[in-house]
Amino acid sequence: MLYLVDTDRVISYLKGRGGAVKQLQHLEGKLCLSVISLAEILEGIYFFGEIRQKVLALNMFLTGVKILDVDYRVVDEFAKARVVLRKQGNLIDNMDLLIASTALAHKLTLITGNKKHFERVKGLRLFKGSFAD
Repeated sequence: MLYLVDTDRVISYLKGRGGAVKQLQHLEGKLCLSVISLAEILEGIYFFGEIRQKVLALNMFLTGVKILDVDYRVVDEFAKARVVLRKQGNLIDNMDLLIASTALAHKLTLITGNKKHFERVKGLRLFKGSFAD
């Protein structure tokens, strides 16, 4: 089984938070990352500084992690999910919905520390294990 890692878990991993480190090391070789998450992570690196050190750490993490692009299948899932959430008056951020849609399109389980947020997306599988930071 493959997993899609949400932005928050990668950030926790890069900060050395025990739960995220343990979780993602345990699933090594089974991880994918949305290009959307990669953009969010890089934005944070460039905003907060220490760019060289953090980019090196990110590149080490990305070794063996498959980066998934936003393609037709992803945007189709995005559009369908957004319509459902919009009709419910229960929208989530577009970047998060694109990440969720990537998981849906590729039939991946999402690893996130923000389960309540993503539970609104119908059909999205969320990682059940507990690796608290």
